Amino acid sequence: FFRHKIQKMSEPVLLPSSPTIIGQDEDIPSLLAEIKVAKQWEVSGVITKLKSHQGFRLIPEMYVEIMTTLTKVGQPSDALDWFHAAQRVDAEMDSVMYSCAISACKQAKNWRGAIDLVKDMQDSLIQADTNTYNAAIITCTNEGQWQRALQLMQDMETFGIPADTNTCNAGIHACEQGHQWQKALDLMLEMEAKGIVVNTITYNATISACAKGGQWQQALHLIEEMQEKGVQANANTFNAAISACEKSGQWQHALGLMEDMQIVGVLPNTSTYNAAISACEKGQQWQQAIQLLQDMQTAGVLCDTITYSVAISACEKAGQWQKAIQLIDEAQTNGVPTDAVAYSAAISACEKGGQWQRAVQLMDNMRQKGIPGDTITYNAAISACEKGGQWNKAIELMTQMQQYGVPANATTFSAAIGACEKGGQWQRALELMNEMEQKGIVADINTYNAAISACEKGLQWEWAMRIMENMKKKELSANAATYLAAVNACEKAGQWQRALALLEELKTCDIAPDKEMYCTAMSACARGQQWQRALQLIREMEEQGLALNKAAYNHAIIACEKGQQWQWALTLKNNMTKKGVACDTSTYSATMRACDKCGQWQWALVLMQQMQMEGLDPDLSTYNAAISACMKGRQWERALHLFDTLDEERIPPNTLTYAAAISACEKGGQWNKAIELM
Repeated sequence: FFRHKIQKMSEPVLLPSSPTIIGQDEDIPSLLAEIKVAKQWEVSGVITKLKSHQGFRLIPEMYVEIMTTLTKVGQPSDALDWFHAAQRVDAEMDSVMYSCAISACKQAKNWRGAIDLVKDMQDSLIQADTNTYNAAIITCTNEGQWQRALQLMQDMETFGIPADTNTCNAGIHACEQGHQWQKALDLMLEMEAKGIVVNTITYNATISACAKGGQWQQALHLIEEMQEKGVQANANTFNAAISACEKSGQWQHALGLMEDMQIVGVLPNTSTYNAAISACEKGQQWQQAIQLLQDMQTAGVLCDTITYSVAISACEKAGQWQKAIQLIDEAQTNGVPTDAVAYSAAISACEKGGQWQRAVQLMDNMRQKGIPGDTITYNAAISACEKGGQWNKAIELMTQMQQYGVPANATTFSAAIGACEKGGQWQRALELMNEMEQKGIVADINTYNAAISACEKGLQWEWAMRIMENMKKKELSANAATYLAAVNACEKAGQWQRALALLEELKTCDIAPDKEMYCTAMSACARGQQWQRALQLIREMEEQGLALNKAAYNHAIIACEKGQQWQWALTLKNNMTKKGVACDTSTYSATMRACDKCGQWQWALVLMQQMQMEGLDPDLSTYNAAISACMKGRQWERALHLFDTLDEERIPPNTLTYAAAISACEKGGQWNKAIELM
């Protein structure tokens, strides 16, 4: 230990001519020795004794010894306190003392203090050296202050202070934090140009910077360069490169790097496998992810929470809910803690697999294990309930969120409103919309669409229109799904004028109506007996280049049937055949009903024959139309033949069937046949 004379400030300062220390009760070296061997709970007491000497002026070497010791035992604040004490007593300050103080700032995570010390050196005309700046740069880098770290490197160049490998490595690490991959590469090239040794740490930091910048090709090039220059790669090198591939979804290259590790004799660790599994997860290669997990276990590499979370997420993206649940159970069996991330992924997998019961069960398991669910977890569970049509469970989960203080967001409400929509709970959906507004949560387009769809299913077209008006007031642009839900609401309520008005409004929004939109509008026209408008929509679809499908033709034929336009109905049906659109039972039934209403019994029977020739089985509606047509054409024998065929086809007749058959007999003067039917 250094031994120096200590004098009070009131006395003249004399440098000692012998190693004798003049102090108070204990001398400083003995206190420092005691700190080094003291138990954790004993350190503070010894430090308090040491502080009693801060009123004395020491030489720099003693301050260095004190600060170094305190920093090493994890007391950087006390080390800095001694530095400031030296300043207060006007002790001689040198660059080593400043370096020690900056190192203490590094451990204390005090980047501002480190920068202030560098500035103080400049103001005090104390020459900072490379080590001083290195400590300050590393401090700033460690605390995410990458711009300040790079500025310090610039200051070094300005003041002619040479940078070394540690300086540049810290600077490259700062570039990595700031996602400045190009700057990291420039620094590395600058090192080589200045003859500064480039080592494994240099390459690792540069590859990591490329990884964060999504430059996976550059990362692979740097690994090749290391091999060419004989720089030894380690696990961190490969981990950084695999991470670069992972972030860009290059799972094949990630697996290739793992093979390269085996070739050069570098053992993969947990971080290696986690990055590779994550690459497979992003590449939607769930089987590869599971295989890597099994390889880890075979190799005896520790699987941690991240390992299982990423593997479960890979299963979630592939809809493998059974495997996701199996991994949750496996992690618990192996004593690996599972967090909300893992459970969220498993619950989301159940949601995609339509397993709402499993999703709710996983939520229960989380609560039992004391794992707090977050907004993402609850959203996944509520979404699972939505897809399962379990609106009451969705509301129950929202209630739990409030109880546990988990904040709901727009996604939460959208899923819950969607669940109410599927459950026909339009009032509850509107209540949730109102609750969102009260809580200041901005509803997005999906939320509004779900609410409008809920009103549509609840036959509440007026409310659907009000919600659309509210969207306009909030300057939220409706999309195709919004208009489709609103048109559906109007169609179900027979509001064909509103439906057509929405279709026209949609065109002004530069949104091209699709087939489904046109079909819904035509269905509204059919309900309103607006056959001309339905035919106009058919023409519009053709003009827009939309290929007419079975649904479009059927809706138009139904409109013609309701408007008693049998010729148009036949024309549309024949056009279907010409354009290769397959007719179905609904097509023939609607066309035959049109013929029936207009007394075209011959055409009705022809259509019946065509239908059977095409291998379609007539249903009760078809037979009713044919029997009714024969009745109107006074073809009682044909009507009774069709009636008897029903029995052969094992199709039970209904009231309309009997009424038509009896009426046919009555018109044909076959009162006895009519009585038999009655």
